[in-house]
Amino acid sequence: MKFKIIALALAFALFGAGCGTGVNNSESETAAEEEDTIPTDPEERLNIAISMPEENEYSKKLVKELTNKLWQKGYNIILRYGENDAETQREQIEELFEQDIKCLIFCPVTSADLEIDSLNTEGIPVINLDILDPNTECTDLYVTYDNVKIGEDIGDYIISTKNLDSTKGVTIEFLLGENTSATQDLYKGIMNKLSSYLKNGALECRSGRTELESCTTTAKTAVAVMNDLGRYLSGYYLNSDLEVCVTGADYIASGCGGYFITNGYTLDEFPTVTGVNGEASAVRDFEQGFLSMTSFKDASSEAETCAEAVNILISGGDIDSLTKTKTANGSKNVPIITLEGQTLTSENYNDILVNSEYYLTEEIYG
Repeated sequence: MKFKIIALALAFALFGAGCGTGVNNSESETAAEEEDTIPTDPEERLNIAISMPEENEYSKKLVKELTNKLWQKGYNIILRYGENDAETQREQIEELFEQDIKCLIFCPVTSADLEIDSLNTEGIPVINLDILDPNTECTDLYVTYDNVKIGEDIGDYIISTKNLDSTKGVTIEFLLGENTSATQDLYKGIMNKLSSYLKNGALECRSGRTELESCTTTAKTAVAVMNDLGRYLSGYYLNSDLEVCVTGADYIASGCGGYFITNGYTLDEFPTVTGVNGEASAVRDFEQGFLSMTSFKDASSEAETCAEAVNILISGGDIDSLTKTKTANGSKNVPIITLEGQTLTSENYNDILVNSEYYLTEEIYG
């Protein structure tokens, strides 16, 4: 079982580095007073548990930001990665509930119903991230991105760049991620914009893979994605004439880029490739000309939202002070905070992901 505890010394360093500039004296004094009330001794800090389905580029960035924000607010962090196995993740969460934790933040393994209600015997507050875990009564808050809007942004980008209102027969293929609540919403948004163009012939999907179930993939790496595409597209595009490839994540987009390069596409005829997340791999692919656009999910903003929610839940406050919207998870109506993605293209990715130091050089290039 994979097991990690965030190093407290590193977290403390992140805390110190988190102090910014550009605030007035009264704000600085207030911040200093607040910092004085935060214990620096780990033994005096409350424990927050984080359970993620697997360790990948996006989850590592989110965990780093969560660690930073939660440490700044005075918490220790205990982290588990579930090895993308529902049974392993559930066992880890059971063990976490048996420890002295004050809140659980978790993202479930794909399509898992972890059934954690029976494990949460002490009524510990629970925050569900990114993928909605069904039928969980003890979930206090769901934090996610507006994936329907992200899908619509992708659709609008394709409509605009391919002039679909005046063009016919633009070839397109779809390769989304695993069939989760996030993927379902992304697909809905994409089809909100593109379904009419598929019907009127402006878009042509030669493989016929336009239904959600047929255009998802369980591939976890760019190399596995390349193999998937070899099976899906063989025989349909023999003359390097695929024009648009819509993906559900940047690592999938990277795999598509590799497939196109190895199958004779040159940069002059490279398909329009779209991604999601704004991962470090997106920087590399933008630089090489393999990626056309992605929707940036800011892990720092998501982490800050979670840290604020932790404070409210632990203090017994009303989580509705952060949101008035709720979503059904099959068991209850859960308060939801929906964050907005940001469209990145070759024109703005450098400022947002690189010049801002959102990613450091070692994160991009290893």
